[in-house]
Amino acid sequence: MEPVSLQENQYTPLKTASSLQYLRLLPGEGAIHSNTEYADPIHCDIFEATVEDAVSYTALSYVWGTDDASKTISCNGSSYLTIRPNLYNALCRIRDFREARILWVDAICIDQSNVSERNHQVAQMTQIYSNAGKLSVSLGLDDGKKTVLTIMLVKRLAAKEKNGGTSTELVPGVVTTHASKRLLLKFLETIWLKRTWVIQERVLGLEMEGDSATEILVGPYTLLWSELYRCCETVKERVYDLYTNFDLSDVEAIKIAADRILFVHRFIAVNY
Repeated sequence: MEPVSLQENQYTPLKTASSLQYLRLLPGEGAIHSNTEYADPIHCDIFEATVEDAVSYTALSYVWGTDDASKTISCNGSSYLTIRPNLYNALCRIRDFREARILWVDAICIDQSNVSERNHQVAQMTQIYSNAGKLSVSLGLDDGKKTVLTIMLVKRLAAKEKNGGTSTELVPGVVTTHASKRLLLKFLETIWLKRTWVIQERVLGLEMEGDSATEILVGPYTLLWSELYRCCETVKERVYDLYTNFDLSDVEAIKIAADRILFVHRFIAVNY
């Protein structure tokens, strides 16, 4: 049978003012790297629960993207929902191959065709993100060797900050090359980090340490928010030492991108 889009009447209206819809993402394998073509199809259940039910869930943040909804996922065993490619990729990445995961994802858990319900759930964003057991941020699929180098670069800069490294320790190797400069700037300026509404998600869902620590998913790799924060601290304090022979405008752009992330972190520390 040809899959069809889930129609609005297949979303059951919420029963109470404290109700939310959640996504149960069923197990599957594949597509944590660069191609979802060979991944298992995505199967899920959409179910309703109240805040009082204390559902344990992960809030998934991702870039909506500009592509039309063109990917189908199986819902509740009998119907299909058409979603955008970026969300499809994010679900493939976060999916476990052994057990189901409970998620809250805006594009699926809010009936986008029901204006009153959409407004109601948007008004509960503070509660939704604050109550999440974890915030996972999907930045997209693997870009091959560039992704590996970017992750190495961020982790190395984060480790130097954590260990109190000096600027002279940062000079050798991958950190100070022209390629690393470009990779770092692209990563820090990635579209997810530049979208203003993301500040709300980070403020409400951010955790620094432990099992609930906010994670950033880049292809098959995972960074913790705490690593990104320490990387930006290093960049802020030592960027001019790191890139002494580079165009000043490029160096300033890296510093500005790092400052933007540090601003979000400090806003959280002051207000939450």
